[in-house]
Amino acid sequence: MDLSTVSPFNVSEEIQYEFYHNFSFGCFVFLSLLSLVMFIADIYLMIIINKFKSLQTYQNLLILKTIWFHLGYIIFGEILFLVVTILSNDVSSEGNCFLENLDSLCLSMVYFLMTFLAADWFISQYHPNFHQKHLVLFTKRGLYVCFVMALPETVVTSAYCFISARSIDLVAFIFKVVSFILCFSVVTVMFIVKRRRPLLMDARKYEYCFTISFVFLLMSLPITFFGDYYHTIEDMFYRTILMVMCNIGYGLYALAPIVTVFLLAKHNKHFKVAYMRCCKRKSAEAYADDINDVETVDEDQDVAVSFGRHSNSVQLHP
Repeated sequence: MDLSTVSPFNVSEEIQYEFYHNFSFGCFVFLSLLSLVMFIADIYLMIIINKFKSLQTYQNLLILKTIWFHLGYIIFGEILFLVVTILSNDVSSEGNCFLENLDSLCLSMVYFLMTFLAADWFISQYHPNFHQKHLVLFTKRGLYVCFVMALPETVVTSAYCFISARSIDLVAFIFKVVSFILCFSVVTVMFIVKRRRPLLMDARKYEYCFTISFVFLLMSLPITFFGDYYHTIEDMFYRTILMVMCNIGYGLYALAPIVTVFLLAKHNKHFKVAYMRCCKRKSAEAYADDINDVETVDEDQDVAVSFGRHSNSVQLHP
């Protein structure tokens, strides 16, 4: 058998196109199901943080803000554009550009919030004096700091929608890559320092915040550099290769919220109890009946237990 006859370069264009079409449809179905699970994971975290008081620390409320922007990335990118198109029957090129740009801005906010969450834990552990001195900045103004970081991208990309809508894809891609590289580099440097200077076990109260931030950014790395630009490639073989790489990147990104749920349940006891109570598992009965009244503490407080011993005197009479 001549192996050259089965080379992808010798396959007819019709067969390549049919394979590409079938494969892309299969990937679309699989990634749609994965996106649905990602959406459910976001909704689940949003519900349990709002429901249980023990989870409403400022770190977890920052995670909640991240979830809102992540949902915005999903909604603005697809659902909102579809609704506006149906209601208005037609959308101007500027309006179309602006709606599509909203999901990129939400994604940038997700990256900045994740980085701020990791920086909050890192500074509180390695520079506690600085953290205490600027405690209001970390506890109440984290969202505003991230807004300021995303402001240049917001202004420039929004202006390009009215100046040159054709260039918006390239400009948004450049901003997305620069923002992600900045966030990922900062968290990676903190990760290296953390590995070189390990902390004591009793100093790792909110280490899960750093863990989920680093894992989320790491799983978002492929999708940042592989966008939906493979449609411009004329050769079906190379277009298929690029499509596979893009789908793998999106699949890892879609798994990030699911992995976040797993890490939170594994590294934080209150998330674990919330998960068991939401799922109505019998093992949750071993915990407090009302998790809402449980204070957020790292270690259980020692309960003083006293034992009393009473002796009765016995008299023997002859």
